[in-house]
Amino acid sequence: MLVSCEEINHSFDRARQIFSDMLFPAQREALINKARESDVRKDVVQALSYIPERQYLNAGDATGAVDVIQNIVQPFVCLDYPVAKEQLIEAARDYNSPGYVMGGLENCPDKTYDSFIDVVNCCGGMFKW
Repeated sequence: MLVSCEEINHSFDRARQIFSDMLFPAQREALINKARESDVRKDVVQALSYIPERQYLNAGDATGAVDVIQNIVQPFVCLDYPVAKEQLIEAARDYNSPGYVMGGLENCPDKTYDSFIDVVNCCGGMFKW
């Protein structure tokens, strides 16, 4: 099933909305669980699992983490998969991704990627922010 960029971006927006309605402070795991229990797409919840393990003090703190994750994966959301690592690097460069994303991509496996979540699963831990 082909997923549209709009569906994925809407799901990131939905996560921000859900986090805005939570009680704080909250641990990372509480945020992920709340997104998982809601109507946030599974692939977006999986991407959100890469937010730092810490206590989030307020809604702005939590939604800011969503913003960072979405900014990291945005160059890869709308690609026409499957793609090679070189195409990921080109997409990130075209998006003017920050250095930590470019550096993380350089360390990703040299393989064919089938979806944006495949990129997250293979490379997510390499994007140090």
